[in-house]
Amino acid sequence: MTQKPAALTNTSEIDLTLFATSDVHGHLLSYDYFADRPADLPSLARIATLLTRERAKAANSLYFDNGDMLQGTAMADLFADLPNRESLTHPSIVALNALAPDAASIGNHEFNLDLGDLADALSAARFPLLAANLHPTETAPAALSGLWQDGVILDRDLTDTSGTSHRLRIGVFGVLPPQVVLWDHSRIGDALTSEDMLLAAARTIAALRTQGADLVIALAHTGIDISDARPGLENAGFHIAALPGVDAIVLGHTHLRFPAPDAPTHPAIDPAQGTLHGIPAILPAAAAGTLGRIDLRLARADDRWQITTAQSHLLPTHDIPEDSALTALLAPAHARTLTAIRRPIGTLSRPMHSFFAPLPGCDALRLVAEAQTAHLTPLFKDTPLADLPLLSAVAPQKAGGRAGPGHYTDVPAGPVALSHVTDLQFFPNDIAVLRLTGAQIADWLEMSAGFYCQITPHGGDQSLIDPAFPPYNCDTIYGLTYDIDLTQPPRHATDGSLLDPRHSRIRNLCLDGAPLAPDAECLLAVNTYRAGGGGYFPHATPANTIHEETTKIRDIVADHIARTGGAPGDWPDPWRFCPVPGAAGLFDTSPKAAAHIAARPGLSALDPTETGFLRLRIDLSGDSPYIGD
Repeated sequence: MTQKPAALTNTSEIDLTLFATSDVHGHLLSYDYFADRPADLPSLARIATLLTRERAKAANSLYFDNGDMLQGTAMADLFADLPNRESLTHPSIVALNALAPDAASIGNHEFNLDLGDLADALSAARFPLLAANLHPTETAPAALSGLWQDGVILDRDLTDTSGTSHRLRIGVFGVLPPQVVLWDHSRIGDALTSEDMLLAAARTIAALRTQGADLVIALAHTGIDISDARPGLENAGFHIAALPGVDAIVLGHTHLRFPAPDAPTHPAIDPAQGTLHGIPAILPAAAAGTLGRIDLRLARADDRWQITTAQSHLLPTHDIPEDSALTALLAPAHARTLTAIRRPIGTLSRPMHSFFAPLPGCDALRLVAEAQTAHLTPLFKDTPLADLPLLSAVAPQKAGGRAGPGHYTDVPAGPVALSHVTDLQFFPNDIAVLRLTGAQIADWLEMSAGFYCQITPHGGDQSLIDPAFPPYNCDTIYGLTYDIDLTQPPRHATDGSLLDPRHSRIRNLCLDGAPLAPDAECLLAVNTYRAGGGGYFPHATPANTIHEETTKIRDIVADHIARTGGAPGDWPDPWRFCPVPGAAGLFDTSPKAAAHIAARPGLSALDPTETGFLRLRIDLSGDSPYIGD
C-alpha cells in the first residue's frame, strides 16, 4: 500500500468504509444472564442498529467479524447442552447471518466447543470463514473439512466519487494465535495443527495478490506486541501490519482498543490516526462494546488501486437501541437460555463473590478449588499416583479489570441455579492435571505473584496490583501454605519471560506444615487453558500434563454444590502477605464490595474512581487476616 501515490493515472477516487466487530463472545442481547434480568449492556443487537445506520451513510462498505463469536455468555455457552440441539442453529451464527458479514475469521475461543459441535455451528454460517494458520490433520473429523479457508477474494462493484462503478477484487485472510491447539488440547487433540501467524500471513498475502487482489485486508485475531518478532508470537498484529502487501488490518483477542491514547508507544504506531507501520488498523475491544470503522480513500496509481488516505475509528454502542428484527430473531434462543439457567442445582451455605479476590481468603476461589480436587481424587485412587499430594490451582475469572466494575462474581447464599454456577466459573474450561516438582510449584507461584506491584516499606499508599497483569492469571494453589513478600521485585514478566532468577516473593512454602522440598512430586489440578500454556506459566507443558478430559469445570462445580452446599472443606486459606511496615496497598473493586468491608479488618474504602470502581485501601503493616507473621 502507498499512502500518497506519486502519479495518478486518472482522477477516479473511491471511498470505502470497513466495519468490524471482534470478540463479541456471545453478547447478542442486552441481558445479564448471571443476574437473570435485562441490563444496560452492550450487545450485537445494538451493533446491528449502529451498523445499519452507518452503512446507510457510506458510499461503499464491507463488514467483517474477527472471531471469538461462539463463547462467552449463557446463550452461547449452554447451547451445546440443549435438548434437540441438532435441529437448532447456534445463536451467534443466527445473529451474524442476519448481519451478513462479508467474511469472518475464526478465534481461539471457538475451540472451547467439541469439534463436532463446532462443525455443526460453523456449517450454518452463510459467510466465508477464514483461518490461514490452522490446518485439519488426517485424524480430523470429516465435518471440519472445508469449513474455513486461508483467504478469500471478494469481487465487489464500488462506486467512485463521480458515480462510476468499478469492479475491485478485495482479498481477505484470517489468522489466530497458534497456541489454540495447546489451550484447547483436550478437545482438539491431534485433529488440528497450527502455524506461526506471520508465516501463514505472508504466504496467504502472496497467494491473494497472485489471484489479482486489488486490496488485501487482514482479519488477525491477535493483539499488538511491539517486542521483536519471534516464532509463535501470540499477539503478532504489529508485525503482520508490516508485511508487504497488507492494506488494512482488523485486530482482536486482547479485548483492548485501537486507536486509543494508551496504545503502545512506538514510532511505527499512530494512536490518533490509527495506523501500524502506516497501515490502518482497528482493535474494537470486546463484548460488542464498540464497532470498528476504517475510512479509506482509494485512487488509481501505476494501473492499480492504492490507498491515499485512511482514518480508523471506534464507534461506541452505548445509547444505541437494540435492533428489533434481530431481537425477534433471537427470541427463541433467549427463551431456551432462560429455561436452562433457571434449572436448580442446589443450595449454597454462604455467599460467594470475587470483590476481594486479590486478597487472601476468597470463598469463591476455594469452592472451585475444592470441587476440582473432589472430582479428581477418585480418578487417581488405586493408581501409582494416589500417594502424591493433589493440589488445586484457581484464579479469579470475574474480577473487574478491562471488563469494568460490573464484572465480578456475586452469588448470594441460598438456592443456586445454573446461572449462578456460570457466575462462579465464567470460562468454559475443562479440567487437567500436571505433575510438577516442589521447585516448579514455587516457580509457578512466583509467576502468579507478578500480579502485585512491588511495595516500598514506609512508602505510604501505593498501587497493589499491576494493571497489565490479568486477574485470571493470578493463581492461588490450595493444599499448600505460603506468604507473598511484596517488597521484592517479581521473578517473571507478564509474558512469562524470566526477569531475574534471583527474585523471590514466595516465602514459607509448606505442605502439611513442613517445607515443600524442591524435589518433591505433586499433582496440580488446573484448567486446560493453563495446562496448555495460557498465562505463560513456567512448566505448563504437554510433557508435564498427565491427565486431561473434556469435562467442564463449570459442571464439576455444579456437582460439588449439589453434594456439599459449598461448605468449606479442611484446607486452610493458603497464603498471606508478609507485613510491610509503613505501607498500604490501593486496589479497585466493585461498588458492591462496600456492603462487606465492615467485616474485613485492615480494609477501608476510599472515593470511587472515574471509571466506576470502588477504591480500597489495605493496611499492609497492621494486624489483619491478610498479613502473616
